[in-house]
Amino acid sequence: MKNYFFYICLSCMLFFISCSQEAKLSTDFLPEEDALNIKITDTFTVNLTTVKDDSLETTTPSKLLLGCYKDPVFGWTRAEFATQILINGNSSMVHPYYAFDGIADSLVVYLALDTVTLPNIYGNVSTPLKINVYKLKKALTTDDVFYSNTNNADYKGDEIIGSATFYPGMQATIAIPLSNELAQDFITRADYYFNVNDELSFQEMFYGLYFAVENTTDNSVIAKISPSMSATKMTLSYIPEGADSVYTYDFLINYNALSFNLFWHDYAGTVIQNAITNPLPDDAAAAYIQAMGGTKVKLEIPNFAKTMSADKNIINKAELIIKTEQKNLTQDDIYPPDNTLAIVGYNSKNQLIIFEEFLKNNAYTGAEYSDGEYRFILTKQLQKMMNQSMTYDFYLISLQRKYNFARSVITTNKNTNPIKLVVTYTQY
Repeated sequence: MKNYFFYICLSCMLFFISCSQEAKLSTDFLPEEDALNIKITDTFTVNLTTVKDDSLETTTPSKLLLGCYKDPVFGWTRAEFATQILINGNSSMVHPYYAFDGIADSLVVYLALDTVTLPNIYGNVSTPLKINVYKLKKALTTDDVFYSNTNNADYKGDEIIGSATFYPGMQATIAIPLSNELAQDFITRADYYFNVNDELSFQEMFYGLYFAVENTTDNSVIAKISPSMSATKMTLSYIPEGADSVYTYDFLINYNALSFNLFWHDYAGTVIQNAITNPLPDDAAAAYIQAMGGTKVKLEIPNFAKTMSADKNIINKAELIIKTEQKNLTQDDIYPPDNTLAIVGYNSKNQLIIFEEFLKNNAYTGAEYSDGEYRFILTKQLQKMMNQSMTYDFYLISLQRKYNFARSVITTNKNTNPIKLVVTYTQY
């Protein structure tokens, strides 16, 4: 019985060894006509050109941006936003017997920094940020589409109704006291503002708030505000007629409130100005990507389809390796590279091409920054280009650029640490 068991084990071992050896057989053991001709190349030229990005549609973004920074590479950037304020139907403010009488104690807006997609501040944390608040002078409606270059004068009121100083790195929530006059107006004219428990009716009475940056020439930070957090709100504190206690009412600032981000860039005197005014010279060692409608990079692979289709080739894997410039240029300690870049494409008819490689769960993803580089798998798209002998215009962009504040400096093929396209293919 023991011998029988021994022979079974021996047979199994010999079987697995033979399978392993068979898997490692080189093409020398195959007939010449059946040999697979697998090749790897990284010699394709990849040209990069920095261009100005388009205006972005920023209607009700998942994050609101507020602040300014001035870095030595990208110059000065500013972000502001406008938002509706919603009534809270569950509050006692709408129906209580004391709702129409009393004295306002305070009115404060709270802006909670995002804790999900870190970092939530970007720039020079040593400089405080002065924030001013204005009433909106124009209603935001669902028929409107808002862009990052919207004229803020159309919405921003003329009078500052609240101010605060934000100290980056020291506060998780920005608290901004608003005017006592507005606070008392909500109490005195409660029948005007809260005559019905209807958000739309309230928005017709009070359009909302505009958040601006006062020290726009200082090198501070841009903060990422989360409307999804309950701490983002406007709180009215008041003492009802005949009461001796302070009551509070929380107005809502959430995803149901219409809002939009606005961005400004000033590239005067920077390498960016020269890059977007004139095509990058052939010896340029870097290219520049910035969110918030800043800059994007056009990516070209000349003669790729023609070269690859000259023979019978099948692409097994195509990986684009994009590397960031040295630390002293990107200043990683203050302005770290963007967490995620994306690639989009346009065909000869200027139609947007969504690459299948980056579609996951109905969301468009990109390549995450890791160890000084971004890695994109472009196998399917480049195979299509080769098969159809088509040329696409590729663009590298910040993935969440309408509510992202980062930027990246990447290397070109003229850099000592160049961008590379590594293609593994089978020739048959």
